[in-house]
Amino acid sequence: MHFLIPKRTPHILTVTAEPENGTLGPEWARGPVTLIYAAFLAFIFCLSGCGGRNLGSARSDFYSGRLEQAEKVLQEENPDSTDMVLVLMERGTVKQALGKFQESSADLIKASELADMLETYSVGRGAASMMVNDTVQSFRGAPFERTYLHDLTALNHLAQGRWEDAAVESRRIIQSLERHTADDYPDDAFSRYVAGFGLEMAGDYSNAQVQYRLAGEIAGNVFIDEHTGFLALKPQNTPEQTESHGNSTEKDPEAYISSANSTVHGGGHLVCFLLLGRSPTGEQAWNSSVPSTPYSPRAEIFHRGTRLGGSYVLSDTYLLAVTTARKQALKRLAKTAARIAAKESVARAVDDMAQGWGDLVRIILIGMLEKPDFRRWETLPRYMAVARVPCPEDLQDFDLVIRNGKIGRSHKFHITSPISRRGRVFFSFFRSYPPGPVHHSQPESE
Repeated sequence: MHFLIPKRTPHILTVTAEPENGTLGPEWARGPVTLIYAAFLAFIFCLSGCGGRNLGSARSDFYSGRLEQAEKVLQEENPDSTDMVLVLMERGTVKQALGKFQESSADLIKASELADMLETYSVGRGAASMMVNDTVQSFRGAPFERTYLHDLTALNHLAQGRWEDAAVESRRIIQSLERHTADDYPDDAFSRYVAGFGLEMAGDYSNAQVQYRLAGEIAGNVFIDEHTGFLALKPQNTPEQTESHGNSTEKDPEAYISSANSTVHGGGHLVCFLLLGRSPTGEQAWNSSVPSTPYSPRAEIFHRGTRLGGSYVLSDTYLLAVTTARKQALKRLAKTAARIAAKESVARAVDDMAQGWGDLVRIILIGMLEKPDFRRWETLPRYMAVARVPCPEDLQDFDLVIRNGKIGRSHKFHITSPISRRGRVFFSFFRSYPPGPVHHSQPESE
């Protein structure tokens, strides 16, 4: 699917003024040039605060379960704002939660295309950011967020049984990961697994195995069989690590996978992607202020009362966000120092022309406009997990039990959609946030 993205020309405002008598006297201070200069400052101030003012409201609606209201708010957001990529990210997530998979894909694909275009088209805004702050630059998203645009689009295609489209997004996931890891950003096991599964469902088994193997190499405590895609805990896990994944029965991963694979020969198997929890805000990621916990949410799949298996957390977007922020910290610090120095130079120049005005400029440019850029894709889930379990060949529904932590309260969900299949392989995915799901039936507490 292709989208025509209108070109936008950066606006450059130049103000020059020269007093008739060579001095900045009272007549000049009361003249039109002063008004122009004040308007210019107001324009800069507006640039730093405009755009995305509805995002907070939409996110609150989303995490409160008011999905239609969240979609409405984001639909009304200014399409020319510097937050357009972010708006499309958030809106695509909301539409996915509503089950509007095709519309969600349209927003996510457009966000990806626009982010790529902005990589070579942000010169004007980049210059403006040196006199204001980084929020005047068009938001492109962190590298891992740009990869997750393809992840969620692939899940949308899989939910609709569009296997070839899912394979296309899988290859885009791989390209995105290769580009960003070359710049020393972290690889991502969940993205690798999504890519592998998308290729598997399109019949590209050899390349799927490569992605499963790479996912297993970076999945930490999780063993992934590259030939089957089945997952299990590595045998050296501590009880705490076992609890964090919610699967205490798979002591020998190879034996478990062999048993699971033999079971599949008499039936099918279900691959369920679980998007759990709430990712940190931009400020939390910036300050690394979200406490880590050894007990991530646990999900177990049941069918007619029989436990089929459990999920394994492959990625944590909090860790991805913090790792990315730390990598960018030195560059960010250097730019901030250069920007403050430039603002101070402007304030001194103004003070030389009109004594006392430099302090006002300093207050505005440094005191009011100097602030960090906390923008990030906040409707992303925190924990990205996968369950791959044997299942009946005629599977039409299943039960999902999610426990938050080691002794957390559990919630049970009856899942009927989305479920798609190709041959004996079934696909589903589930999105939840504290305290419950966003597009499935209401939870039953246990």
